[in-house]
Amino acid sequence: MGLTNPWTSLSLKKVFKKDDVVVDDYIFRMHHQLNFLVIILGILFIFAENYLDGNSIVCRNADNFATKFCWLHGSGYIGETLLPNLDLSSVAGNQCRMTSLDSKSKKNDRFTAYYVWLPFLLLIAMGLSKLGRTLWKNLLEQGLLEKVLDKNNIEKSSIKIVESMNKISARQYIKYSLFYIFCEGINLLSVLMTFFMFNFVFRSKYLNYGSAFINYIVSQEHETNPMCEVFPTIVSCNVQTGGASGNPDKEAHICLLSNNLFNMYYFLFTWFWWIFLIVITCLQVFYSITRCFVPSLFFSTRKTIKISFGQLFFLYMLKKNVSLEMFEEIWLEIKNFKRNMMQIEEETEMIPI
Repeated sequence: MGLTNPWTSLSLKKVFKKDDVVVDDYIFRMHHQLNFLVIILGILFIFAENYLDGNSIVCRNADNFATKFCWLHGSGYIGETLLPNLDLSSVAGNQCRMTSLDSKSKKNDRFTAYYVWLPFLLLIAMGLSKLGRTLWKNLLEQGLLEKVLDKNNIEKSSIKIVESMNKISARQYIKYSLFYIFCEGINLLSVLMTFFMFNFVFRSKYLNYGSAFINYIVSQEHETNPMCEVFPTIVSCNVQTGGASGNPDKEAHICLLSNNLFNMYYFLFTWFWWIFLIVITCLQVFYSITRCFVPSLFFSTRKTIKISFGQLFFLYMLKKNVSLEMFEEIWLEIKNFKRNMMQIEEETEMIPI
């Protein structure tokens, strides 16, 4: 019996395949498709650089043990005493190194070890990007829209669709719409958790990472590149080994982190992307909540019949899966059904008891 390659079953087409029945909007899909793509590309590149590239870190005058030690345990700030050991030390300010320490750091503290964990942190972020989609599609939506449309039945008319809709209670419609808004909130929370997770890992320097870079670009003064404060390419690493006298021997090495050239620009892009995603999702959640109280925002011209917010939301989703002509027919059938129900109620009230 031959062995099969498990990776052959993976396909980007499957990951980004359009649903047969669309149950979300463009902003919702930005989270579980575009954001997912941005993160998975980062995982692939950073993982390859960290674990497939043998020169991810290079330390001057260091043996294999010292180099691996600095890679696993991290490196830190280059103090002024080590600057003369740098090549072209007279222009050391142009080199991508940390130039300042925060109040919680101390010189040569190993606070750059986070680059070892970046692929695994991005895996967490990737899972968070799919959280809202997974909850909505697999747990809360429950295939309700697919049952109404029944796309396997090609000849299903607008009358049949409306009949299927009439079998759904008003309470189900309300739950359907509120669950969707809840999952929109989950999407927003997921991005915020991702953003602040990396801000914590990067020692609170990611919160203003992009804005600091913009200030650096537009500034007329020769300031230090803020990206180098988070992703330095030249660092210091202290290695302690056992000495003959029993006291540890301490060696200071200057190391190059070539991986950070990609990291600094990748996380600059994600900073702008996540800020954009947070802002646009906040607006979307606000708009969705507003529609609960102002249902006319769904279809501004549909004011001729009385219809609940939940059913309007369901129609909003249904419209994404049918042609404009079919939707007009469905709306006409709903209008006729509502009018017939109103006539029956009026006739019933006129009958003497």
